[in-house]
Amino acid sequence: MKNEVGMGLRLLYAGCGPGQTLRALCDQSDLWSQILAVDFSAKVTEQARLALGLRMRSNLEVADLDFMRMHEYAGPTTMREFDLVACLNNTLGNVVGKDISLASTERQRCVTEFLRVLRPGGKVILSVYNAEYFDAQAMVRRRQYSRDLTLVTELSDFRRHDLVLRFNGTQLLFYSHWFSDIEVRKLLEDSGFVGVCIRKEGEGKPPVRFVGVGAKPIFSKNDTVVPYNASNTGGAAFGGSCKRTAEPIFCFA
Repeated sequence: MKNEVGMGLRLLYAGCGPGQTLRALCDQSDLWSQILAVDFSAKVTEQARLALGLRMRSNLEVADLDFMRMHEYAGPTTMREFDLVACLNNTLGNVVGKDISLASTERQRCVTEFLRVLRPGGKVILSVYNAEYFDAQAMVRRRQYSRDLTLVTELSDFRRHDLVLRFNGTQLLFYSHWFSDIEVRKLLEDSGFVGVCIRKEGEGKPPVRFVGVGAKPIFSKNDTVVPYNASNTGGAAFGGSCKRTAEPIFCFA
């Protein structure tokens, strides 16, 4: 993997949660020159720091920051432009904003922000739940909350693959969206990513999740198309060209 991905990358991990996946990323320390892991919850980021323990080092920062407001980040200038943005574990599907009816708009804003903070030729990796798996997962999640709270109202829209749980019909407890492969591709391409590739990951039939990979163009609309390779992407080879037939060399799930 080291030879395929390149080394010394600047990673933005958007929605790091309590740190389980972040620990695995930190164990591949020679891949990263710097890691910025963000989550909007100060409580969750503190849990992540505790989970990392001795893995915490000077080139790793865990910040309680909304990743749609990266322009407010006050850290080093070198951490305002990234080689790779990773948004995993259906974090994108949990983005809801202030109004559930605008959740799809908020998801698009997130992906557009990922494009903005990437350097030209940088890549994004999204790992999201497969909509074909929605019915089974919705039942599990509903039972999980119902054990602890007796007044849980389910407002799921099975056609849209949205699961909404409220306490006593008002307080939002849980929101999650499951994706189709077409939807993931559209999110990436509408935000300006190129070389988009979608693959299924995980055990089960249907597979649990989709992994979508896209690259930030290294040319303007008026420029000649420049192929993606190790020489023009800082060693992080994506493979193929800017056409949509490119296959990702790596992914995280």
